[in-house]
Amino acid sequence: MISPTLVTKRVMAFFVFFVGAVVVFCGPGCSKSSSGTSSDPEATHLNKVVELSEEFKKANNGKAPADLNELRTWAVNNGKAQDADFNSTRDKEPYVLRRAGNDVVIGEATGKDHKKYIVVPPGQPTQMSEMGYQMMLNKGAPPAKKEPK
Repeated sequence: MISPTLVTKRVMAFFVFFVGAVVVFCGPGCSKSSSGTSSDPEATHLNKVVELSEEFKKANNGKAPADLNELRTWAVNNGKAQDADFNSTRDKEPYVLRRAGNDVVIGEATGKDHKKYIVVPPGQPTQMSEMGYQMMLNKGAPPAKKEPK
């Protein structure tokens, strides 16, 4: 059995690693402007999907969409968006929506020039390297190795 102290140490170690990785891989160059919002058309396009996910939560008693298809179906059926709004303007692929509890993380599937936009609502889209992107998308520690009994 894993002791609570060991779990706490692992969680703290991951948190320190995560923050360090975000600083190293994202750094001050993530945003295109000093105001925190990007002038990149893709960031604006992705932000629309973020706003739709927040509207979805309000319309569904605070429950986040389970996946991109649920959000797309709701938005299209309610006249708030079109199917094309859920595809990246850069890689032309559907966005990735990952639910973590009642929060979502939304990002590009492939991106451009080894960078992908990602956002955790209600934040702003940020361009990240693959490693930073995967850490944000998965929003948690890698699965702990099982200790032998």
